This record gives sequence, structure tokens and C-alpha cells, in this order.
Amino acid sequence: MSQAVTALDAAAFYVAGAVTIAPDVAIAPGVVLKALPGSCLVISARTCLGAGVIVQAQQGTLTLRGGS
Repeated sequence: MSQAVTALDAAAFYVAGAVTIAPDVAIAPGVVLKALPGSCLVISARTCLGAGVIVQAQQGTLTLRGGS
């Protein structure tokens, strides 16, 4: 996980597995980001994840892009 993440509270969200978080990402409390074995989750720059969002990559690479 990148150290340049803009988070309301870095301890308030959960990351597991092969998760890459770009700079300029906003993550609210309660967010869960998980990549199962053999998969990757990529959070691109300028992405905002609201409170309680749960994202799980199950196969291959899942990329979330800001503004899309």
C-alpha cells in the first residue's frame, strides 16, 4: 500500500492481499479492500471510496479509476 494515501484515518479501513493504492486516493472509514489469492486490486489516483465500501478482487486484476 502506498504511504501517500489520503485517508480520514488509516486505521479505519482494512486492506488484505495484493492491493495497490495510488497517491491522491481518499478512503473513508469502514472501507474493505481485499484481493483473493491469484488476484490483484488496484486503486488508481483520484479515486474516492466512501464509508462502508467493500471491494473484493476474485480473479485477475480489478482496477478502480477515479471519475469513472
